[in-house]
Amino acid sequence: MQRTCLLIAFVVIFCLQVCPIQAQVGSAQLGGRVTDPQGAVIPNADIRVVSQARGTETKSRSNRDGDFTLPALLPGQYRVFVQASGFETLVADNVILNVGDNRQMAFQLKVGSKSETVTVDGSGSTINTTDSSVSTVSRDRYARRAFRALLAQ
Repeated sequence: MQRTCLLIAFVVIFCLQVCPIQAQVGSAQLGGRVTDPQGAVIPNADIRVVSQARGTETKSRSNRDGDFTLPALLPGQYRVFVQASGFETLVADNVILNVGDNRQMAFQLKVGSKSETVTVDGSGSTINTTDSSVSTVSRDRYARRAFRALLAQ
């Protein structure tokens, strides 16, 4: 009997090591495509995402197809800067990412110098077109208190 329990415990521990348990997704992803006014893709465009609450900055660069991806961003409000040589800098304000979002944005840069900046408001509602999940960012103090009370039990 003792040998059987030991064997079962070993198998359980082994399975937990091999098959990690998936936690809830606590981050979001931002991606998109950078194009010129004619719709041609712009490779090697610099993308910089700044959290308006924390001031943290995440950088990426568009690939040869003009696409970029910024994974594992914390939920919150962001400001997105897109720059490329020979084009005006584009700034998207109020880009809101919620838990589990996979937001795709299209950036069309205007021909000009880097000293010129075009600002757009990205606060429009986002529609999840990739799956049927629903997520939100809670700013409710009561929800946080209730969660802490559950943890204390």
